[in-house]
This record gives sequence, C-alpha cells and structure tokens, in this order.
Amino acid sequence: MPTPLPVLESLTIAAPCPASWDDMDGDDRVRFCSLCRQSVYDVSAFTRAEATALVERTTGRLCLRLFRRSDGKVMTRDCPVGVWRAARRRIAAVVGGWVFLVVVAFGWFTSRPGAVKAARAQVQAVKQWIDPPPTCTTGEAPVQAGVPVLGKPKGD
Repeated sequence: MPTPLPVLESLTIAAPCPASWDDMDGDDRVRFCSLCRQSVYDVSAFTRAEATALVERTTGRLCLRLFRRSDGKVMTRDCPVGVWRAARRRIAAVVGGWVFLVVVAFGWFTSRPGAVKAARAQVQAVKQWIDPPPTCTTGEAPVQAGVPVLGKPKGD
C-alpha cells in the first residue's frame, strides 16, 4: 500500500487570488476577503496539525495563504525554519531594545548640566589614583638626571 502524501504538501493553488492580505479585515490567522467573499486562512500562523485538520474538515472551496520552502514543504508556525527565524527576530528585538536603552541613558547622562565636566573630573581622579604625581617631602625641587638645576652660583 503506498504511503499517502502529507496533506499540506499535496495542496496546489489553481488560481492565486489578486487580493492583498494587508487589505483584508481580520487577524494574523484568518481574514475576510471582500473580493471573493470568503475567509482566507494563513497557514503559516497555524501549527502543522491545526492546518492539516482545517484542510481535512473543510468541504468545497477553501482559501489559503501559504508559503512553500525551497524543498516544497509548506511553512507552518511550528516549522523548524520558521521557528529559527522567529527566534532570531525575538533575539534581535531584545538586543535592539537594550541598545536603545543604553543610548537613551547615555544621552540623558550627557545632557545634564555639568555632566561632562563631572565625568572628566571623575576620570582625572581615577588617573591620579592609578598613577599619582611625584611629591617632594623636603621642600626642594626634584632633580632629574641630566637636567641642570638653576639657582645661585656657589661662592656668592
């Protein structure tokens, strides 16, 4: 006995509808087409089991919006390619949100009166803490090798 093809992969669209999905009223799963006066189901918003059940229980005409991968499989919500794409979108949204917050916080910090001056003072304080300038405890000027010291000549 031959194995039947999966229901979704055996679907063919005889004549694609010219109506735009964005112009139809409804949600991400089903919208009403005023051109053909029928509900149009977006298969990519359903799981494979939900989409198969929809096709099997419907008799007569059924309007579907579907996308096929390059290997011929119909894209559904639980399709591995779609899952990875959705995960990448979510990660990009989270990273973008954090970058936005950092930029806004930086802008807020630098826009405060005296913020740049205070930040420079903090940086200078840290630099002096890391590498303090030399100090002289005897009250005389420090002598560097090879540098003549100007002063009174001896014997005057």
